[in-house]
Amino acid sequence: MFCKNCGAKNEEGAKFCGSCGQSFSEPDIKATPKSTAQTSIPKRKSGITAGRVVWILIILGFIGYGAYSSQDQQAVTTNNAALGTYDSSDSATSTQQVIQQFQTAYSNATDDTTKLGILKNLAFVYGSDGDTKDALSTFQEALQYAPQGSSDYYLVSGEIAELQNNPAAASTDLNQANAIKPQDFQIENELGLFYLDMNSSWTTYDDNAKALKYLQASYNAEANDASAENLAIAYYFNNDYQQAISLLKPLNITDHPTAAIWIGRAYADENDSTDAMIYFQKGINAGAQVPQDVTDYMNSH
Repeated sequence: MFCKNCGAKNEEGAKFCGSCGQSFSEPDIKATPKSTAQTSIPKRKSGITAGRVVWILIILGFIGYGAYSSQDQQAVTTNNAALGTYDSSDSATSTQQVIQQFQTAYSNATDDTTKLGILKNLAFVYGSDGDTKDALSTFQEALQYAPQGSSDYYLVSGEIAELQNNPAAASTDLNQANAIKPQDFQIENELGLFYLDMNSSWTTYDDNAKALKYLQASYNAEANDASAENLAIAYYFNNDYQQAISLLKPLNITDHPTAAIWIGRAYADENDSTDAMIYFQKGINAGAQVPQDVTDYMNSH
C-alpha cells in the first residue's frame, strides 16, 4: 500500500506510514450540506427587511478505508452507505434511516478512530434534524474516543460548548483545534460557521469577515457543493451578492433546494425582484422550507 500523505510504499496491513508516520486509519474528511433550525441574523442593508435567517450547514466526515478488521470494515461500509442516503434525500423518513444506519455502524465498530468518526457523523445528523439533546449526548460520547489534546478533541469539545450555549468555550476550543491542525477542511468550516453567529445572542462573535476567511480556506482545501454553499453564504453576509450567486448557481437545486432561496435573497438585495421571485419559487418547488422573511417578500411582490 502507498501512503496518501507522502507516497511512500508500505507493507499491506500497516497502520502507520514507515516514512512520514501518517496514520492509515485517520478519517478522510469530506462534506455534505443540510439545514437545521432557523436563527435570526442582524438586519440586512437592503432588500428583504423582515429579518435574515440562516439555514445552518453541516459537514460530515467520510471515514476513509484503511487497515481495518473485517468487522470494522463492515462498520465503515455502513457508515458510508448512511452518508449516501443522507446526501440523496431531505425527507424525514430518510433521516431516520440514516440515524439507524449510523447506529448500526457504531455498534459494529471496534477501532476508536472508527467509532469517533461515526459518532461525529451521527451527532451532526441529529443536529441537522433539530434534535440538540441527542446531538449533545452523541458528541459527549464521541469525546471519549478523541485523544486528549488532539485537534479532534478540541473540535468535538467546541461542538459540545456550542450546543451548551457557551460561545466563549466554543471559540477557544475551535481555535485550538485550528492551531493544532491548520488548513483542515472540517475545522476551517466549523470556525467559519461559528463566526457567522448562528445564535442571535452571540453578537460578540458575529464576524462576517472572519467567517469569509475561514470558509474560503475550507473551500480551497475541499472544493465541493457543501463548501461552495457555505462560502456563498459568507459572501452574502459580506454583501458580495454576485459572488454568492456565482457559487450557488452551478449547484443542482433538486439536491440543494436552499441554494435557490439564497440566490433569491441575493437578487432581492440587488433589487432584482424578477430573478428573486424566480429562484424563491424554484426553491419552493424543490422542497425547501421557506423562512418567514422570504414569504413576506413574495407576498409583497
